[in-house]
Amino acid sequence: MLSQHADAFLFEEDYIHDFGGARGLLEHLKGIGATVPVAGREPLSAGQMRKVMRTYDEDGGTCTYHVAFARVTRIAEGV
Repeated sequence: MLSQHADAFLFEEDYIHDFGGARGLLEHLKGIGATVPVAGREPLSAGQMRKVMRTYDEDGGTCTYHVAFARVTRIAEGV
């Protein structure tokens, strides 16, 4: 899409957040409304969720948002 515009550019950045562990991450996700399950997917059992949370905490417990920024300007016709 951006290749159609001579002046377009894109850059990406990673934002690393420490929410204080798995519980903090889950609270954050709930707070931004990211709790709607994907259709056709079974939720994790309580035991599976505890295992995922434990592993997340043991592996450092940080979350990375990979964000892409793009800019396209359009010069008004006749200018």
